[in-house]
Amino acid sequence: MIAAIPEFLREFAHQLPIFGLPFLLSWAIVLGVELLIGKRVQGHLRPHILRVDQHLRTWALSKRYKERGNPNSERHLRTWFMRFWTNFASAPSLIVLSLAVAIWAHAAHVVHPTLWYFPGLCYLGSMSQSYVSKRVIKRMRPRREHGAFGFKMKDGSFPSGHSLTSFCFWVALAITMALAGLPTIEVVLMGVMAAITIGFTGFSRVYMGVHFPTDILGGFLMGIIWTLVCVVVLVPALVRGF
Repeated sequence: MIAAIPEFLREFAHQLPIFGLPFLLSWAIVLGVELLIGKRVQGHLRPHILRVDQHLRTWALSKRYKERGNPNSERHLRTWFMRFWTNFASAPSLIVLSLAVAIWAHAAHVVHPTLWYFPGLCYLGSMSQSYVSKRVIKRMRPRREHGAFGFKMKDGSFPSGHSLTSFCFWVALAITMALAGLPTIEVVLMGVMAAITIGFTGFSRVYMGVHFPTDILGGFLMGIIWTLVCVVVLVPALVRGF
């Protein structure tokens, strides 16, 4: 597989002029529309959002602690489990997976190896959308509970970057498998795995005390929009360019 890295780099450089401009234009348009809608929703629905967040966050924290407000009553095994999912959806993990999928496609000599760039590119766009959105919307993080997470988060709370990027990568991977003509059972299994991974990722962020529930919902909604746009814009370019 390591021997396929030079081939991947050459082909990616060849493909970049084909999908680069449509990708950047789509990214800018989608982000602009999402930020405009997000600002309007935030202004009009703020009281309702806060109420929903409070109820759901209280419920999520009740799954972590046996006694409310008592950090010594933490369910440690459950917290370890949730910490695994939140780390599994971290940027280093998804970057490695994105590159591994793309390089594997060249090593395996599949029919359209460039099609397998799709999960990584979809992830890349979602990660940069999350970065910009957090700094424009500037929603404060939840009040940090004792032992809520290993370190204090300094960026904005909305959207949940883990939820957004995890959705885009795993759903895009399932879509890629379907478009590549893999057996239906494999596509279905990947779809189930994607749903489980995305669900646990989102819940783990609320459980660990670093996001509000509506941050997770916002990340998923942004992920749906961006993934659909990528299917329309990127897939034809990746297949046509090979």
